[in-house]
Amino acid sequence: MEKHIIVLSTSFPRSHDDDAGIFVSHLVTALAEKGCVGSVIVSKDVTQETLDKIKTFTIERFSYGICSP
Repeated sequence: MEKHIIVLSTSFPRSHDDDAGIFVSHLVTALAEKGCVGSVIVSKDVTQETLDKIKTFTIERFSYGICSP
């Protein structure tokens, strides 16, 4: 049975040259290189780009904040 790793973070790089959450990106890249699969759950930002190096992980960006009726 394959295990699915979920990484929950407040930041993750939005592009290849973004330094936000770079340590999380390095961790996920290393896990992917070892054959692990999983998801990264991170807050949504204006810019979104898929990082090509991380093929076995999905990046899930979500909006959060105060909900109005």
